[in-house]
Amino acid sequence: MKISIYKNFIEECFKEIIMNYKLNLKQINDYIIKLENSRIEILIFTEFRDDDVISITLTNLQKKEFYTLFDIAQRKSILSYLKDDEKQKSIDFKDKIKSGVFADSIFIKNHCQDLLNGDFSSIGKGNPL
Repeated sequence: MKISIYKNFIEECFKEIIMNYKLNLKQINDYIIKLENSRIEILIFTEFRDDDVISITLTNLQKKEFYTLFDIAQRKSILSYLKDDEKQKSIDFKDKIKSGVFADSIFIKNHCQDLLNGDFSSIGKGNPL
């Protein structure tokens, strides 16, 4: 599935994060959208084989290490991060890509402020690039 058709939706979901952390949004190709500043890179991507699955990684650009959102949630011991109304909105999209982008943007906005500021000390060593 081409993530490029969701570029405007991604930009809307991440609007507050983009503005607060001065991230630049760039479409790399039909399958990858990147948000970045000098400290962090957020990759939002799909694989052509998976019709309705997105993946998001956060990269510490200083140490050249990346983390999946699953890694981050696990290391921060976050089991649930959507409020009831957010859960319902996520379900109401009836589009797994939109639902995933929406939910993941809320997770990043509410639980990754330290990472967005370039401080990855709370989650330890990442995966090498």
